[in-house]
Amino acid sequence: MPSLLILLLDVTSKTLIRSISEGGSYSLPELYQEEIPSIDLSLVRRVSWAESPFYEVINPSGMSLTISVGPAGTAHASQNSWTIAGNKFTGELDLRTSGINTMVSSGDAATQLEIKLPNLRAMFPVTIRRSVNLSGSTVPQPAASYITKQESDGRYLRRDVVDTFIMRSQPSGLKRFLVYISDDGSFRREEIT
Repeated sequence: MPSLLILLLDVTSKTLIRSISEGGSYSLPELYQEEIPSIDLSLVRRVSWAESPFYEVINPSGMSLTISVGPAGTAHASQNSWTIAGNKFTGELDLRTSGINTMVSSGDAATQLEIKLPNLRAMFPVTIRRSVNLSGSTVPQPAASYITKQESDGRYLRRDVVDTFIMRSQPSGLKRFLVYISDDGSFRREEIT
């Protein structure tokens, strides 16, 4: 299931905020290679410093939006096709790109998420985490291994000299036999009563 990012962008200060009633800055969570996060982006403008609500939502009708991820100057993932639903942009940002894969090829990458509107551009730090189990990758199967003589000796009881031993019937164990090798080399058994 894709993650859902609910973003509120203050268009005056170019910052992400926590909520309309509280304000306060918001930091983006870590995103993952091969993830396709769903994004709801609302544009807001401060209307009060003294009492809640501190912000009002701006109607984005007629606006275009591009959200990109990557270092400055290079978009490794980008989306410019968004739906306007109510007073917000909704859509998905596909991080399953060769650019993202290259960026995280040697580990997690600290980069930028850029929000671009017709008269506004804002960038925010984000970490893209490298996935452990990538799509299409194979999981190595355990190789066959054999125990050593030393491990065997430690695991099993050695019986170098055994004259006789007792066997019991299974599963009841009601019958018992004494088993031994006779002088002529044949196995013998005698029922024990």
